[in-house]
Amino acid sequence: MVAVYLREYGCTLQEAMDKIGTSYAGIKQAFCDNYNNLPSTGDETVDELVKEYCYGMGIWVTTNIKWSFASERYFGKQGLEVMKHRTVTLKPRKTLS
Repeated sequence: MVAVYLREYGCTLQEAMDKIGTSYAGIKQAFCDNYNNLPSTGDETVDELVKEYCYGMGIWVTTNIKWSFASERYFGKQGLEVMKHRTVTLKPRKTLS
């Protein structure tokens, strides 16, 4: 998403991150609103299963984010530190020789 905002909308890196953050906050709020207002199927057992499934989908997002910091895939050995302060030092851009 960052690359799309940078290229397609001519945003600065910070502007792109801010727009993505705003977008995700809206998505999160919509999910929570919908979760709290799940319609009933008329069958209590089915309603509980649907609620449990939706809850699992919600915590999957958080679990995936935490995994991204705990693994070394994105932030190397600094992942847990990055998770605390939310600051990433970018590497210099590679240039073609």
